[in-house]
Amino acid sequence: MNDLHLALADYLNLRRSLGYKLRRQEKLLNQFIKSFLDTGAPTITTQHALTWACQPKNACNNWWSCRLSAVRGELKSEVVYGGVEGGVEGGGGFS
Repeated sequence: MNDLHLALADYLNLRRSLGYKLRRQEKLLNQFIKSFLDTGAPTITTQHALTWACQPKNACNNWWSCRLSAVRGELKSEVVYGGVEGGVEGGGGFS
């Protein structure tokens, strides 16, 4: 398990302690992390999130929105709370 998976577990535990179930978000976020790690890039960028969220190309806008919302919440948490050291760009596109 790498730092991103640990940060995701912390994020999900925090949100679940507040009463959220987050079943779909957990699945989507794990898919995003796998996709990001496959790129070999040193940091997550807005472009990584947008490219992943807009998959598959023939999906409807609502599905893309769902995927981007899941990633946005986690990345915003990482930027605000200082999660993964050097793992997320400076938060500009996720506020």
